[in-house]
Amino acid sequence: MRIKTRRVLRGVGLGAVLLATAAWGQVTAVPKLDFPKFAGAWYQIAKFPTKKEKACAANAVVMFTKSEKAYRFDVVRSCTTKDDTADAVNMVGRMEDKSGDGRLRVGLFWPLLKRYWVLATGPDYEWALVGDPQRKTLWVLSRKTTLSSDDLAAAKAKAQAEGFDVSKLVEMKHGQ
Repeated sequence: MRIKTRRVLRGVGLGAVLLATAAWGQVTAVPKLDFPKFAGAWYQIAKFPTKKEKACAANAVVMFTKSEKAYRFDVVRSCTTKDDTADAVNMVGRMEDKSGDGRLRVGLFWPLLKRYWVLATGPDYEWALVGDPQRKTLWVLSRKTTLSSDDLAAAKAKAQAEGFDVSKLVEMKHGQ
């Protein structure tokens, strides 16, 4: 009887987890990422605070450049820290698969790459929304140091539709 009770409870717990996951839904990457348009410099307009970037206080920029290898790219993130020094990190990245969608893997070195998905872009790649499938990280990026209120609202609306808590977004400062 005890074994049967455990199985029932385990089954109920698993069912609840599956039901919650189905109700919450999957994060959706853009179906087609035009990487040549996406490559280049992006200013962080707003982000979820992360441990890796907690020292960054202002002027956060992310640079994506195509690598010589197919479906691979390089990433450099730089910023000004709280003590007014420069900080930069070089990373590597690759497309998660060869479909050309917005699912990326980025990290300091292979095989320790984390999943980051391009969730939305402006029509001319003037802004982008990037986050992870677990909804723990999120960045609103722009080609300029500022983003129009309409574009920022569009990025936030998309993030909220994908299940991100946009109240966690912290705006970044950009100086001269």
